[in-house]
Amino acid sequence: TLFVTIDAASTTDMDDALHVETTSAGWQLKVAIADPAALIEPGSALEKTLMRRATSTYFPGDALPMLPDTLSSGLCSLVAEQDRLALMCDISIDVQGQRLDYRLYEAVIRSRAKLSYTEVAQFLQTPQDSHPLQQHAGVPEMLRQLQALSRALRAWRSEHALLGEERPDYRLRLNDKRKIETIEAIRPTPAHQIVEECMILANRCAADFLGQRPHPGLFIRHDGVRKERQEPLQKLINDNWPELGGCDIGTLEGYIEAVRFAHQTPGHRLKPLIMRQLERSQFGSTPAPHFGLGLPAYTTFTSPLRKANDFYVHRLIKQALHTPEAAPDDINVLEALQGHTLKARQAVNEMEQWLKCQYLETRPPQTWNATIVRINSSGFGVRLDSNGIEGFVSTKNMPEKYSFDQNWLRLNHKDKFFHLDDAVEVVLDSIDWKRRQINFRLFDTETPGDLPL
Repeated sequence: TLFVTIDAASTTDMDDALHVETTSAGWQLKVAIADPAALIEPGSALEKTLMRRATSTYFPGDALPMLPDTLSSGLCSLVAEQDRLALMCDISIDVQGQRLDYRLYEAVIRSRAKLSYTEVAQFLQTPQDSHPLQQHAGVPEMLRQLQALSRALRAWRSEHALLGEERPDYRLRLNDKRKIETIEAIRPTPAHQIVEECMILANRCAADFLGQRPHPGLFIRHDGVRKERQEPLQKLINDNWPELGGCDIGTLEGYIEAVRFAHQTPGHRLKPLIMRQLERSQFGSTPAPHFGLGLPAYTTFTSPLRKANDFYVHRLIKQALHTPEAAPDDINVLEALQGHTLKARQAVNEMEQWLKCQYLETRPPQTWNATIVRINSSGFGVRLDSNGIEGFVSTKNMPEKYSFDQNWLRLNHKDKFFHLDDAVEVVLDSIDWKRRQINFRLFDTETPGDLPL
């Protein structure tokens, strides 16, 4: 069976490999996931360490892997032309992108090629007989089928669930002095969409598999709009968007209906009102809706070399395959795992924020195009369009006195308003080094010398 991995060119810890073939109904997709749980003894010192680390932590210019390199980039990584243990998700899909059936089982696989997002995207966007991928027998046709499958899966999610907001990721490139040299916007390509759709589908299967068991599992739940904001937002919807028929945003079905409507009518300002008032996702031991994805249940098991919760889901799946009647004896790890994961994320955010403060402080004075991403009674947060850096604009620096509308999440002064998602021009005002907060102020074209030369 022809398997390939698709990752960043620099990736050495390959978690997943893909194979697809056409069938009379649509496609048969095999998603092979690296299986470190097969090599790590339950309850061992190594397992306890990885559960404490919770995740591979990617600091700018450096990485702290969750697992030793001999495992993550060696024995467990789905390296090309090497036999590797894997947990397989074998899925039947029809031409509309609907899952028909699936099976989870342990396997040994051999990836035939390590492909990068860049080369796969280039091949799919401008296929040429001279493209290097043409040298891999069977790979070009399989990539075309993977793209067709990913489009069908995406169309199914668009109709039956929800698609996420497509925003670029930003990568900080450091110089030899460990300062930011450049900030690159990484935008999704057809290659990224192939991997994303296949992983979401496999993770849906894992959630369904664990959800059928009578024992606790590990699920990722997302409760949609924050509880304290549901009632005022619901009233706003009922009063201003009768087209929605009073759909209940506290239910998964009502939330999906409201979000779809908001995406289709961006000028009505409903989309940011929903998107900026959401709960954080969290781990749970029983199936629960994931509002963000618009799915009745969800988990992840596709990154076990990098995420401890995915590794733990591997443990649960393998236990169910071998001893389905046995209950997990360590389900209490979920709360600690959630805390460790959050701490790792906070550590990266704090380091990145420190570097961004240094970066902006050394930039020549200039105006920045920005988007308002949050609003409160003191002012509003903005995200710079060119590099994703976020900062705050205080109303104290404005000549007018603004009032804050809690329901519409806007600031207003007479007939002047600031809404979520509004475009503004800002200049750097100051940096609060104690709080590592970047403060901007609005660029005033009517004030001479507002932008220093």
